Amino acid sequence: MKTFIFLLLAIGLWACTGQEMDIKQAKKTAETAINLIGNQKFDELATYYSEDFSSSEPKEDRIKKFTLIIGTTGPSNNFELLDSTVENNIGEDSRITLKYKVNHTNVSTFETYKIGYESGKYVIAGIDIQVGV
Repeated sequence: MKTFIFLLLAIGLWACTGQEMDIKQAKKTAETAINLIGNQKFDELATYYSEDFSSSEPKEDRIKKFTLIIGTTGPSNNFELLDSTVENNIGEDSRITLKYKVNHTNVSTFETYKIGYESGKYVIAGIDIQVGV
């Protein structure tokens, strides 16, 4: 009986874990976002947002922020991945956090992308851009 209860508990915990994430696909999504932001293709960028991220702020406000950032930093020239973390918490959707150093014409930025999996595709669940020197 104890074995049966343990087995049910293990199956229940396994069922609560999110989609196993592929780091290569997550990187592809984040690097597409870096290029879209650098080329000011904000409408296309929005197609990569998760539902929660998309609804967290009006589209026009987000476009204004990105336009201001690119106006300050200049276009992006290149980028390098600094760190990646896979988050698999029981009862929550899996996420991959990717941190990049992006070199722009005027300055470098440190950009963090939270990537999730939703409706059969990899999506952006969060973006944080910090200007560095």
